[in-house]
Amino acid sequence: MRKRVYKKHLEMAERFFVSKEYEKALFHYSLARAEDQSSQDVRVGILLCDMAYEMESEAHSLFDYYVIAKKESAENAAELLEKIIFSIDGALSATAEILMPAIKDRVDYENAISYEDFQNIVKERGEFRRAFEDIMFSTRVIISEKKDFISFLDSLVTNGFNDMALNYLESASSIFPSNKKIRDLFDKLNQKESLEAKTPKKL
Repeated sequence: MRKRVYKKHLEMAERFFVSKEYEKALFHYSLARAEDQSSQDVRVGILLCDMAYEMESEAHSLFDYYVIAKKESAENAAELLEKIIFSIDGALSATAEILMPAIKDRVDYENAISYEDFQNIVKERGEFRRAFEDIMFSTRVIISEKKDFISFLDSLVTNGFNDMALNYLESASSIFPSNKKIRDLFDKLNQKESLEAKTPKKL
């Protein structure tokens, strides 16, 4: 009975993952895990759902690979996939940590602040542009979460720091060429610059 319930929830989870309904997929993965705590399929599925929020195309490519590997009875398919996921996730976090301190190379590490602290400064100043201009030449912003990295890049584009945003985007896209959110930010930046070019400057 438990095996049948497990299989039902696993199939539902995978169906929702394929249709990009990740919250529903995670819900059914959690129900499947309640029936089988040691399931590799559930463990991989949860990791891929989490990954899909930031790197959707990569997550679906890995899911397709996993399905094929299972059909071919590939040995250690789950373990290999987990290593790939963790290496990608770790690489993006590491990239964020490398890129963000580059605001000013001459700044000492002691002057660094976390992204959370920077967000508090934004709240105090009332706007991103003012907060960033206040700290950009004296303080490093250290970002270790990929979602925060993407959020920061989005704020740079939105607030007119086009050249800086472009530098970060080019660095990130060279490492993660298929990341959808990075491509979307490139499109947003291009649209913004095109609009600015068409808008007559005030004398």
